[in-house]
Formats: sequence, C-alpha cells, structure tokens
Amino acid sequence: DATHFSNCAGTITVKGATYEGMMDDAINVHSTCLSIAKVISPTKIVARYKHPQAVGFEVFEAGEQIQFIKGQTLENHPTLGKAAAVEKLNENHLLITLAEPLPADIGEGDAIENADWYPAVNFIDCTVQHNRARGTLFTTPKPVLVQGCKFLGSSGSAILLAGDAQGWYESGRCLDVKIINNLFDHNLIQRYQFTEGIISIYPMVKHPEQQTERYHQNILIEGNRFLTHRVPLIYAISADGIIFRNNTVQFDDKHAPMHNKQPYVLQHCGKTDLQKL
Repeated sequence: DATHFSNCAGTITVKGATYEGMMDDAINVHSTCLSIAKVISPTKIVARYKHPQAVGFEVFEAGEQIQFIKGQTLENHPTLGKAAAVEKLNENHLLITLAEPLPADIGEGDAIENADWYPAVNFIDCTVQHNRARGTLFTTPKPVLVQGCKFLGSSGSAILLAGDAQGWYESGRCLDVKIINNLFDHNLIQRYQFTEGIISIYPMVKHPEQQTERYHQNILIEGNRFLTHRVPLIYAISADGIIFRNNTVQFDDKHAPMHNKQPYVLQHCGKTDLQKL
C-alpha cells in the first residue's frame, strides 16, 4: 500500500493527494482482530495474532474495550468486554484478563478487536490512477467520506469495504460511508484480484446465510460519474442500507464485461435503494 493505517483513532484526513503506479492500495484503513485461541476461564482468554504482518501490534491495553466477533458469521456481539490486564505470552499470543465474564456464545475460533480505537476518514479531492490492486480500502465503523476524487484505471475495485476474521484479520465493519461527487473512469481493467465491482463491499464471511445482522451498513453513493465497461458498479455481500442515487453512468465496450453485464450484484444483503439504469 502507498499508505496504511492500522489500529488508529481520531480522524484521518487526506486531501489533494495523487497516487500513481502502486502495486497495492492507495490507502488502507482498518483494525486488527485477534483470534481467541483458548478459553482458560470465563475471565481469561488467550488471543493469537493470526497474520504474520500483524504480529507485535499493540492491539489491547488494560482498561480498553473489546469487541467480540463471531468467527463463522463475522457478526459483532452486542456486548462489549473490557481488558482488565494484558500479558504477552510469546511473539504470537496474548493472555487477556477480562473485567467481566466472556459472553456465553463467544469462544475459541471467534475473534476480538479493540472497540476504542477506530478512526474516521476523510479522503477528499485525491487522484488514484494506474495501480495494480484496489484504489482505496476502508474498514472502520466511524464515518468515512470519499468526495471529489478521481479513480482512473485501477486494476481492481476503486473502493473496497472489506473485513475478515479468516485470513488477514483486518476488521472494523463500516457503519457510515458516503461516496459523493467522484469520477470513476474505467476501473476493473484486469483480473488480478478483488475485481468484483467498481465499488466492492466484500467482507469475508464463512456463513452469511446464518447472519441475523449484516456486516456493513449505511452506504451512500451519490452524485458520482462512472465511465466504465460493463462491469458491476456495486458488488456487495452482507450489507444493509446501500443507497445508489443521482449518479451518471456511461457504459462502453473498451474492456471485457463481467457478471453478465449486471450493474449490481448483491448477495445476502438487506435494504437497498438503487437507481434504474
């Protein structure tokens, strides 16, 4: 990535920047979740760093709140925990003492993230062009604003809202995203990876059919201009509250189509309001 923000708080503002020729994302903002490797007692758990590039991150300190995440469905548990003490056992494992007992339906194979360290993001008047992977990647429940930007010729999705407790363990579901007055000019021009939609809402959920609540929520896409070959404008899994309105879309045949030329591909999603094309 050109810029990468892990386990941050406050507000990240990027304005008027140009990113070109990256081998990965222009910006990646996310939390880091750890796997619950062992439950020693109702108030003691061993948490494991699952991805080697996250080893050593100071994810938890005593007194901070803990978000529990169901491993199979990626659902956030409604009850927050609190770390009473955190001890490093070895390079890959932490011993976390909880202030209150672990919820009865959380256990080994589930995940935890820090509920106090999430950033808001303002990505404004930036240009992202001719990069190999996605343009931008956001995974945070705080407000995300992408406004007045140009996404030109990215190999993969221009904007990806991700999240997982399976591989990278980059977490933090999105609850308030506004994508307003941007230009999307021929993205998804290769088949490298993450090429499902120009705006891809793609958390890695093992069993979305078992969810009672969708992972990403409240995503407004308005006033944008799309110049594109026949690929999905939106590809979404496990999202609720997607609004796509007042956008200008111009299709052409400069590159090969995808997904039977469908403009919207939705799986296991809740409420949507999508303009007719």
